[in-house]
Amino acid sequence: MEGMRLLVWASSGAGAVVSALLAFWVLSQGPRNRATRLFALTVLTISLWGFLEFELRTAPDLAAARFWSTLLPLGWAWPPLLFFLFALEMTHHPWRHRRWIQLLWGLPPVFIVLAFINDLLYRDPRPMWWGWAVNEGPLWPLATLYFGLLPLVGLWVLFRKARTSPSPEQRRQLWIIMAGALMPYIPALLINGLLPIFTLTTGTMAPIPGMAFVGAFLMSLVIAVGVVRYQVFRPDSPGVLEAVFASVEEGILLLDRRGTVRLYSPALLAMFRLDEEVLGLPFHEIFLYEHLPLDIPDMRVVRCLLNGERRVVLERRSTVKIDHRFLGEVVLWVNAEAAMDAARELQKGLEQFREAAMLDPLTGVYNRRHMEDRLHEALAHHARYRIPATLLLLDLDRFKDVNDQNGHRVGDSVLVDFARFLQETVRRGDLVFRYGGDEFCILLPNTHEAGGLRLAQRILEGLKGRTFGETALPLQVSIGVAELIPTDHTPQHWLERADRALYLAKQKGRGQAVCARMG
Repeated sequence: MEGMRLLVWASSGAGAVVSALLAFWVLSQGPRNRATRLFALTVLTISLWGFLEFELRTAPDLAAARFWSTLLPLGWAWPPLLFFLFALEMTHHPWRHRRWIQLLWGLPPVFIVLAFINDLLYRDPRPMWWGWAVNEGPLWPLATLYFGLLPLVGLWVLFRKARTSPSPEQRRQLWIIMAGALMPYIPALLINGLLPIFTLTTGTMAPIPGMAFVGAFLMSLVIAVGVVRYQVFRPDSPGVLEAVFASVEEGILLLDRRGTVRLYSPALLAMFRLDEEVLGLPFHEIFLYEHLPLDIPDMRVVRCLLNGERRVVLERRSTVKIDHRFLGEVVLWVNAEAAMDAARELQKGLEQFREAAMLDPLTGVYNRRHMEDRLHEALAHHARYRIPATLLLLDLDRFKDVNDQNGHRVGDSVLVDFARFLQETVRRGDLVFRYGGDEFCILLPNTHEAGGLRLAQRILEGLKGRTFGETALPLQVSIGVAELIPTDHTPQHWLERADRALYLAKQKGRGQAVCARMG
């Protein structure tokens, strides 16, 4: 039994050393935010408690035991509060900003003083036992409430966040922390001993209370793994905001309530070609708004007072508040000149894409889809303003023989040359379309049938003595001419009349133009 007692007491000392190392390990691994600092302090106070407990249990005489017994509250008074505050920070709980939370920092010093008074008034003659731990003195019920309530509320905060957090990583981290926080109960269940953190037991039946530090050590280890292994991105970590600001391409200023620059993005310095430090300077001493001739929402002309550089920017401002308290303002500037250049390039690309979507990929003239759009437009103008328009429908005579005798590659080259010939022959403003296969269509805006017939004759004359394609083949074309009339309610009606005229031209011997007479 004596060997077991010494082993357990030794575990207090070993646990103290290992817990202290764990605290420094957590600080060296994760971002040093408030949560990790509070956890490190919790573990360090447990380590101090374990060290003092070890010295008390191994004291060589009564005087030494009394000395270490007096110092022992320096270790056990802090962990419940620190764990509670750690839980609030890990969950970003709104309580962490309440003023009454700051008052809780006064509890450990109060307990240290009360423990000293209690020890003087209710000191047990046995050096290893405390009066408050054997139901003597006024400190026992207060300590029981303190050790039980705060850590249990912390566990409740962690549990609620673990159930509602949308992040799987954060939920996993919080469950691990809660599992670690329950570790000290393991030796309590075995020996009903005094717990180093959040216990409702009194330890009156604990023959070897030092064994409780085995649970404290396990708690420190598990929570440390949870904090470091599953470190969740926390915006309150030192250096995180600077890293975020450095990664953006927009100019960003973070101003406090007095308008002083507290943080800025490197892109802001590049935007205004600044090589000076602006941190801590008032906004109005760095930048000045100037008159903008155009009334464009959110657009500003900003001049830098430090070097005279001017920029046209798109500005966004938003306030920073915590618990309805105004803390400052965020100013976001996007270089409008660069944005306008990008918009022009985008518009140019869209126009090129739109034009490519209107063209026939083989011949380069407009395609049938665009033809239908323009025919609808011509019908609308004719119905409203009585603006005339004439349509020419062209079909290459015996083009199938060209493909059969020379192959489709030669036939395609003939179509390309013929399309180029049409574009060279028509007037500016006339539109050439590939209707399908070897059929082409020409729309003549603001032109009567007589003008369309003259163009058709010019095309027929231009084909004489001219060859097309890789093998220099002569071509013959039949043309149907149709002027738009009020009874053409759709482009299809108009095309059908032109198609009938084209059919008559072929019936009359091909190589000629025929008009669709009104009737």
